[in-house]
Amino acid sequence: PMVTPKRRSQRDDAGQTLRRVFAAGAGLTALIVIVAIVAGAVSLSRLTEARERLLDDIGPAVRANQSLEVALLNQETGIRGYALIGNPEFLSPYREGLTGGTAALAVLGDYLPARPEGVLVDDVARTLQAWQVGYAEPVIPTGTGSVAPDPTVGKTLFDAIRTPQGQLTALLDAERLIARDQLNSAADALLWVGIAIAVIIGAFLAAAAWGLRRGVLDPIAALADQVRGVVSGDVHREVRGSGPREIVELGADVDAMRVHI
Repeated sequence: PMVTPKRRSQRDDAGQTLRRVFAAGAGLTALIVIVAIVAGAVSLSRLTEARERLLDDIGPAVRANQSLEVALLNQETGIRGYALIGNPEFLSPYREGLTGGTAALAVLGDYLPARPEGVLVDDVARTLQAWQVGYAEPVIPTGTGSVAPDPTVGKTLFDAIRTPQGQLTALLDAERLIARDQLNSAADALLWVGIAIAVIIGAFLAAAAWGLRRGVLDPIAALADQVRGVVSGDVHREVRGSGPREIVELGADVDAMRVHI
């Protein structure tokens, strides 16, 4: 007898089409890629900002402050040695300290203009100038017979420098530690984002492979097995496809051909 194949709308077990499944898979792949790119870019941006803050902002200020400490020590020891012995050689570290201190204060002023540390830099510069004018500079002409200032005055004036300079050192050290922690945190975040992306991609590929086998390869293999049974002589065996709509329709067409033959 002649058998008319069922219309597509009348066929049973017609699920999603392969085109829709692959379109959904492509859309999900694109979404994962976009999320991975955005997450990686944000993490990398945070890492770059933290590195720039530590190396290009806090780092130069910390180094300048260390240079300032050395310059202040050179100035104080040079003047004290000259005041005690009167040897002009002691003025060399003092003059070197003047040059180094001026350069360090200039760097600190450039990097810390609008921060609380900027006020401390101004305080250091102000008290340093007071010590130089009130004690250091008057000590130098004593070799020509002038009277040297009282050392206790010099000590008092120099102690006034140590207070803001110590506070500046403490603040910069604290900011350096915070910036280092932020850099480490950003690096860890970037690492975890990379791990998460790798895990998600691996899980997606595993799920895609499982879905391809379960939804396409297994139904095709089952349909092929039924067709081979019919070819082998079992012409009364009904051929029925399963899975995506295309495979179901292919099975119905094959079964219609079997009945027709």
